Amino acid sequence: MCREHAPEAIKRLLDLLRSDDNRAVAFAIQTLLDRGFGKAIQPVDVGDGSPITLLHLIAARSIADQMQAMLAAGKTNGSANGSTEPPVIDLSSPALE
Repeated sequence: MCREHAPEAIKRLLDLLRSDDNRAVAFAIQTLLDRGFGKAIQPVDVGDGSPITLLHLIAARSIADQMQAMLAAGKTNGSANGSTEPPVIDLSSPALE
């Protein structure tokens, strides 16, 4: 339903772009550029001065999910032979590409 009304919404944004109201123009410009080219990457401040991007968070989530699955299945490197080696994580996951 939203996609059905998208052409009308874009026309309204273009009307705002041509408006005399500078705030409406700025809103239309920002919205159209964000939609057309995507929003800029937003770093997240974690308190120690290291910026973290959404990509870092997605990668961390993927790795955490893999580790949880391995632990649930009892599949760590040391589970069979008593080794204390950490589990092997597959970094070729599609979520990390």
